[in-house]
Amino acid sequence: MEIAKVIRFGLPRIIALLAPVIVLSSCREKAEYLRLPPQYQPSARSDFIPYLPLLTMGTQIAEENTIEGIYGNSPWPWSNEHPRFLCLLQGRGPWQFVLEYAGASATLKDTGPVTVRISINGAPFATLVISAEGRGEYVRDVPLEMPLSGPVLVDLSIQPFWTSPQDGLKHGILIHSIGFQKRPA
Repeated sequence: MEIAKVIRFGLPRIIALLAPVIVLSSCREKAEYLRLPPQYQPSARSDFIPYLPLLTMGTQIAEENTIEGIYGNSPWPWSNEHPRFLCLLQGRGPWQFVLEYAGASATLKDTGPVTVRISINGAPFATLVISAEGRGEYVRDVPLEMPLSGPVLVDLSIQPFWTSPQDGLKHGILIHSIGFQKRPA
């Protein structure tokens, strides 16, 4: 009768204690590791293009890479007094900076010549003075001492700005495109 009690009550306890030991001892000493395949990180934007040196206003890409300072998403939007843009460059250049702009007669009549100070990645780059109405293009070689690759921050500081009497917004210049192009050989 004693043996029956041991088998009836003790055997399940013994099995419960030995089961993890048996399972763990059946594992290999060194597990084989499977290497993960390269991981693809999809962009949040469905039209993501990794190479965006020159931004043309009025496009979704330009709108997404304008950090601040542009009113609306038209082909010739107004800037405020401090627009900022992000351009994505591939390779080391040599590059040229390009700004296609327009001076508006109403603002130039009230403010006089407008000075545009251009900074690239926080470093002063160039100064442009707009004194005539109409379209203009500013192109300047980026010095080789200023290596640019990957994300590049372009800041404009525009003085004096014009304040609209209708809505009180501060207007700088009209911008059609801004960014970089490869320097011709």
